[in-house]
Amino acid sequence: MIERPASVVKELVENALDAGARRIVVEVRAGGLGGITVSDDGEGIPPDELPLAVARYATSKIRSADDLAALTTLGFRGEALASIAAVSELTLRSRPATALVGACLTVRGGVLGAVERGGGPVGTTVSVRDLFFNLPARRASPPDSRRIHETVAAYALLHPEVRWKLVSNGEVVFETTGSGLTGALAAVFGYETTRRLLPVVSVCLEGAISPPGLTRSDRRHLVIGINGRPVRNLTLARAVEQAYRSLLPRGRSPLGVLALTLDPTLVNANLHPAKLEVGLADERALAVTLQQAVEAALSRRLATPAWPRRAVLGLAGGQTSFGREFGVAEEPPSYAPEEPDLSALRAIGQLEETFIVALGPDGLYLIDQHRAHERILYDELVRQAAAGARPLLLDEPYPHESLALAACRSATRAGQPLDPGEQQDLLRRLALSDCPTTCPHGAPTILRFDRRFLKRQFGRR
Repeated sequence: MIERPASVVKELVENALDAGARRIVVEVRAGGLGGITVSDDGEGIPPDELPLAVARYATSKIRSADDLAALTTLGFRGEALASIAAVSELTLRSRPATALVGACLTVRGGVLGAVERGGGPVGTTVSVRDLFFNLPARRASPPDSRRIHETVAAYALLHPEVRWKLVSNGEVVFETTGSGLTGALAAVFGYETTRRLLPVVSVCLEGAISPPGLTRSDRRHLVIGINGRPVRNLTLARAVEQAYRSLLPRGRSPLGVLALTLDPTLVNANLHPAKLEVGLADERALAVTLQQAVEAALSRRLATPAWPRRAVLGLAGGQTSFGREFGVAEEPPSYAPEEPDLSALRAIGQLEETFIVALGPDGLYLIDQHRAHERILYDELVRQAAAGARPLLLDEPYPHESLALAACRSATRAGQPLDPGEQQDLLRRLALSDCPTTCPHGAPTILRFDRRFLKRQFGRR
């Protein structure tokens, strides 16, 4: 269960949340291998119970086997502290609110020291040193900074009422105020990203999701939680992606947080050693609910063009690095203060009878004529379906795929010559689309070379 430093952080954070903490501070050094400390202001542990707290299979979170069928806590097996203490030097300091003084216990490699009385704030602080000192193979593993940052960020987003602080090598990575989801999102993702997110609200769901023009290269930045626990569930992740269908380029994923609140009797968290995978009583119905909620959020967005960073060149210059968001210096948000107006484009010719070359007020554009026509035809088929003119294709099991295939088969092909009037008409019709930058299969339709990009390529200032 304790396979990497992030595993330690996860277990200690869950213990803090189960203790009712309203403030949690996580401090790590050298990616967790140089030390981990998690402090909270929870209910604390009585001095005489400290040895029991680090004993294997000892827990105060369940009273009988029946409690496993309706878990209301994140931890429940009584293994975490014992497992951590078996592979490190663990120091446990705690003081309940009802006690005048606290106590401290150190365990190294599973060997308990003496309980020592002393002062301290209400709550619990767990310090871990020499992690994997007795397991050389794991000790040789690389630092775990990114995974630790992702873990703490996920819990901060799923528990926005708690004040969080993550410190790495003495530097604050992020800090929340405990004032709600918006503040947690701003602390984790940054202000510019947060202000573009779309709220998602349903009967059992609350969260925020990115518009089509704000994406990442994998699913790591999309947090899905069930009853406050981050989970990995392929069915739910695919339901979210299905809501975006033709809105995202290939290989791109949305970002945000989706927090589901379910009846504990419908969730089985006792499947996976790290409790990352859970069993759901009606997974398919939940996936449908999730997809519909995300679709509703996307339908409320302003009908402005989306500009995925890898589909549109020239937007990244001068932007700051993604930096501390999840601790990964990945690409910055694909944010353009003024999104270009496709209706202002003027076609000036074809390249290899495949790409339309166009001039706009802000630069040079290349438009893939086949993909652009695909998008136009797909939107028309969707509107026909919504108006009740049900094409035969909608009787098939996967209507989106069927409509996308029909649009692809009917669209202008690559290598087909177009006269100037046909080129301009294609641009005019594309400008009317809600998502003109991707085809129904999620591939980009447009590349933009703005003035700044061109000057940089030619070495001009």
